[in-house]
Amino acid sequence: MKKAVKVLEALMYGNITVKMDGHELVYSREHEGVFIKGEKFEHGQPVEQGKGTPVLLNADFDLNYFIRKCEEMPDHEILGICGSLALTKQVHKKRRGVGDE
Repeated sequence: MKKAVKVLEALMYGNITVKMDGHELVYSREHEGVFIKGEKFEHGQPVEQGKGTPVLLNADFDLNYFIRKCEEMPDHEILGICGSLALTKQVHKKRRGVGDE
């Protein structure tokens, strides 16, 4: 369960994308939930990754599935997520001036 908590914390803190089952998961404050990051392409537009309009797709999975998939993540992936979370928190602290003397 510890891995799931860290993944959820990273998603909710913001600007941290987590890969799961070949999808990139993000947390949307606006829609209050976890979503799959996707792209929309107009008719006739070449399909190239990163060239479409960003969209959020409903990540329609239950909590038990999410927890199970997080717990199955390799330790090195969780370590990377925790590292990204620590760096993001540090950047936010510096922007707010917390810890400045």
